[in-house]
Amino acid sequence: MRTIYQPNKHTPFDAVILGNGDFPTRPLALYLLKNAPYICCCDGAGRTLIEHKMMPHAIVGDCDSLPQALKRCLLRHGLLFFLLYQDTICA
Repeated sequence: MRTIYQPNKHTPFDAVILGNGDFPTRPLALYLLKNAPYICCCDGAGRTLIEHKMMPHAIVGDCDSLPQALKRCLLRHGLLFFLLYQDTICA
């Protein structure tokens, strides 16, 4: 069985869920992101996280805001999970 994440002593959290919007800039938020054992991003937040030189463990959403090349790369590495019917679920 593959271990998805390894808890560490740097943060009391098992995971961070990052939503799209303004990227965190405060020191505590950045510290938690950099030390999170598992980061799950909501769609476009994954792209932003990668632009900030951090890699998510999973990206969930309809992925309409991700470039095709990035989608292919993330799919190859098992990091992308499509949420079908997002508009109906979130409406």
